[in-house]
Amino acid sequence: MASALKKNNAPLIIKYKRTNLKEQRKSFKKYYDALSKHKKLVFQYILNRGRTQKHKLHVVSPSP
Repeated sequence: MASALKKNNAPLIIKYKRTNLKEQRKSFKKYYDALSKHKKLVFQYILNRGRTQKHKLHVVSPSP
């Protein structure tokens, strides 16, 4: 996945809560498909290793 992010200059920073992998892939793919059209900024995704088990993908505003 990381290599895919490098190829496309995609726009937002994405923070993952710790989730099961299937859910993560689904959410990630959904957002990635939606955002892959934008080419100006770079994707970074940060795996938050806290204890929260929520299946949520947090999309934060672009970094400067």
